[in-house]
Amino acid sequence: MHGGIEDMFGVTLDSMTQSSHLFPQVRKDELAEGDCVIIRTVRSEYVLRVLSDGLYEVRGGWFDEKGYAPMITGVSGATWGGNAIMPMLLAACGLRVEFWNRLITSPVRSVVVIPGRLSN
Repeated sequence: MHGGIEDMFGVTLDSMTQSSHLFPQVRKDELAEGDCVIIRTVRSEYVLRVLSDGLYEVRGGWFDEKGYAPMITGVSGATWGGNAIMPMLLAACGLRVEFWNRLITSPVRSVVVIPGRLSN
């Protein structure tokens, strides 16, 4: 593969995918309706409340800046910023979050899950 990720970084997409478990991450299937997920990226903070059917109520970052918050949307998955996406992940440190509206965040610095059963 000439000019690809292997040439640039000395790794393959397959090796990156296999090592993804080393990044602190939140899988979509670990979340329950009502859970709150706080995602801090290099540039912004997003707060997602888990709804049903793969949907989230999203506030913060770009959604607040553009006046769209709260927006109900889905998350395509976590990505390194290119075409490769890990659809089972909501967020992972070092990766970016891609929302259904095609917004891709800056790299994630931290992810915190607050179980819905703990909120008032």
